Amino acid sequence: ERFAKILTLCQQPKSIEQTLPHLFQERHLKGRGWYMAITEVQAHLEVLKEAGDVELTGEGSKQTIRATGTENFQNLIEKLEPYESTAPLPLEEHHSH
Repeated sequence: ERFAKILTLCQQPKSIEQTLPHLFQERHLKGRGWYMAITEVQAHLEVLKEAGDVELTGEGSKQTIRATGTENFQNLIEKLEPYESTAPLPLEEHHSH
């Protein structure tokens, strides 16, 4: 699970960029993939921070992640309400033969 892996990686303070090679295959970190990987890690960090499992210091590219030693993220995830989209599904086109 990616949450647990981030906590293990950040027992010693690390930047987001330093975590990427441990979380994604190298081929996924090229071009747009790098940006997508960064945003995915940021999303995980938001949950971990909310759970009190990481502390974030600094700003932007100088931001550092440090695990606090707790693993509360699972309890936080279990308490989340399921997301139900209210957006209508696109109608399938029907073709006559």
